[in-house]
Amino acid sequence: MGVNRKMKIYKTTRCVTYWDVNEEDFLNYLKRKNPNDEDIQKVTNLKELIKEFGDLNEFDIELNQYINSDTCRIIGIPYSSNYYYDNYLDAYNEIEYGVH
Repeated sequence: MGVNRKMKIYKTTRCVTYWDVNEEDFLNYLKRKNPNDEDIQKVTNLKELIKEFGDLNEFDIELNQYINSDTCRIIGIPYSSNYYYDNYLDAYNEIEYGVH
């Protein structure tokens, strides 16, 4: 009789998720959250915001709050990538340090 061996398999998932965001509404939200920031108060669109601050990651806290509110709905996950590992450390390293 064969030995019943158990093996752990680790799966990492990278995906791109996107939301339908009203640009004017988000800018108004951002301005309400940062009433004393003159640079934020003067922008009129997201392109100006990105040009002024470099990228949207400067507003990750506000985006997380805004996107998790009732103002947005998830549209879909157009792309995901899965990898399987037999070693936790390999899986962790891929998710932490892999291609982003």
